[in-house]
Amino acid sequence: MKKRSINFFIAALAAFVITLVGCSPNSTIPTVPLKTGEATATISGLGNFYSTNAFADSNSNVTYHMRATIPGSLTDSIVIDIVVTKKSPIAYTVDVSNDNFSSISYCIVQQDGTCKNYKAQNGTGSASIKVTAISPSFQGTFNGTLQLVGGSETVSVSGGEFNAAWQ
Repeated sequence: MKKRSINFFIAALAAFVITLVGCSPNSTIPTVPLKTGEATATISGLGNFYSTNAFADSNSNVTYHMRATIPGSLTDSIVIDIVVTKKSPIAYTVDVSNDNFSSISYCIVQQDGTCKNYKAQNGTGSASIKVTAISPSFQGTFNGTLQLVGGSETVSVSGGEFNAAWQ
């Protein structure tokens, strides 16, 4: 009888914990904020991109620039470049296909040193970039469909985030 009581207690406790942890249809998985210098994205057919050396600069009155690299040797690095038009107030979204200055580029460096480059910009592909902060670091999100430069192949970028250190 004692064993049955213990099993009942364990089953009841498990049901209680499952209820508390989040079987609710409205529950969300919490996200961990990126540390300064990190960038991440999922690239369709190519996997996850995660960089710990994301840097930003603002060399003009018109745009911000963010570059994140997964370093390899000279012939196998992967680079994401984002250029986005400056606007205010901060916390704004830019539709790359309707903006003359903004773009997202995903480059896979080939063995000969050239870049297999997928890009979204005005007239090519489609993407959006959301700038969420410029201080103390350059932060935001991005997603879209990037087209191979000089070709028709595309990749989808989803869940893109950056927290780039200023250079």
